[in-house]
Amino acid sequence: MRRPLTARAADASADLIITGATIHTVDDAQEHAEAFAVRDGRFAAVGSRALVDVLRGPRTQVVDLSGRTVLPGLIDAHLHLLGVGTALHEADLYGAGSFDEVIRRTHRARLCAMVPCGSSFSSRTRSKRLGS
Repeated sequence: MRRPLTARAADASADLIITGATIHTVDDAQEHAEAFAVRDGRFAAVGSRALVDVLRGPRTQVVDLSGRTVLPGLIDAHLHLLGVGTALHEADLYGAGSFDEVIRRTHRARLCAMVPCGSSFSSRTRSKRLGS
């Protein structure tokens, strides 16, 4: 069970306080909040303005969002199976600075993929020209 998003010990002031917002926390214990505080790059408090104001100090930057909405940052980690499978049979030539480097990478990729000579094989340059 996760602990609710509330204030940590008030041993230090927040670096940043955001108030006047509709904050969607994606936390079942506290789905919405109106303010949050950040200290050392991490959330120090999420909740009511009164809860967050406890962490206000003389150097705290305070931003009032005037009712704007705050959503959590989302990281979409996924892959496209066909693209990943195809990439396993390609040589990554990005950043290759010479023809010899292209040959070395292509040879290494062919060995790693165990692609028999004469069979289909391609290279991936990621839209970069050789030596650029």
